[in-house]
Amino acid sequence: MPRTIPVFILIDNSLLREALVRLIGKRADLSIVGEALAAEDSYLEIERARPRVVLFDWSLPPLLSLELVRRISGREPRAGVLLMGMDDDEEVFMNCIRAGVSGYLLKSASAADVVSGIRAVANDEAVCPPRLLHVLFEQVAGGSRVTVPKPRIFLSYVMKDKELARELAAKISKQEFEVWSSDQAVLLGDNISLETARALEQSRAMVVLLSPDAVKSKQVLSEVDFALGSQNYRGRVIPVMLRPTEDIPWILRKFQIIRSTQDLDEVVREIIKALSRHEPREERLTTREQEVVALVAQGLANKDIGRRLGLSERTVKQHIHRILEKVGSGESARAEWLPLLRETGAQS
Repeated sequence: MPRTIPVFILIDNSLLREALVRLIGKRADLSIVGEALAAEDSYLEIERARPRVVLFDWSLPPLLSLELVRRISGREPRAGVLLMGMDDDEEVFMNCIRAGVSGYLLKSASAADVVSGIRAVANDEAVCPPRLLHVLFEQVAGGSRVTVPKPRIFLSYVMKDKELARELAAKISKQEFEVWSSDQAVLLGDNISLETARALEQSRAMVVLLSPDAVKSKQVLSEVDFALGSQNYRGRVIPVMLRPTEDIPWILRKFQIIRSTQDLDEVVREIIKALSRHEPREERLTTREQEVVALVAQGLANKDIGRRLGLSERTVKQHIHRILEKVGSGESARAEWLPLLRETGAQS
């Protein structure tokens, strides 16, 4: 009997997960070896299941999703990660490629695309949307027309902590970030305050290294003041306690302070978690809304959906209106997968 391709489904939404189970179950050459909700430690279940392909719908905040892909690739290199429900965003696409994904399916992908993508990844082939191929070609060719900048983090510290700051910056850079500091952003003859402000405005977040010297530094405190006072920057300040100090500015006490340990890798992981908390979480469908979506996927009219659920037609319309509002804001229940749900529903 020929061997099947073992697939692990790492999908949060139950409707999509069930649709994929039905879809894969109808293919003689595919088999499901595990299912899980996306979480930071999902790679442990994947490691135990030993799949050839991992289907992942990118339901975690982007930074945690990238970190999970890296861990899967590192702990189970045989498993290829096939991302689903993605946008054609060039920066996100290149960050995913750097993290080690094997395939990248857009929201418009059909059931047939998913099946062919699984087979391709299992055969060590890359799966890439045609509209994003030019990004890869120009990256390889070193072309200058398309550049995908890494997100920037501003690192605030005093010169006494420079060596430790450099070591930390090197580790953060390996997580696909560009690390800036005032000594990089400011050149001889520049207006220090103006150039530092510009660098901060172009950064995604500021990591401030706290020590007895840092809390007394006018430069560090002015950088913190700017970050907290900027409308486009408020909330993206991550304090890291390098050495114990009692004189922490009161304004920083409202933030969760990361306590430094001898293991800088652990500090970097905590920084990545703190950054991910600033990623907007998508609004999820309620249980009732998921039931409505499932019946819409079966092609039922509003009146028939109402009979099934014991609701009036008007209430069904209200649910659908609310679902469409959530879809418009990018809800993570993935109602954009309705075409896939319809296809699998028709086949069951």
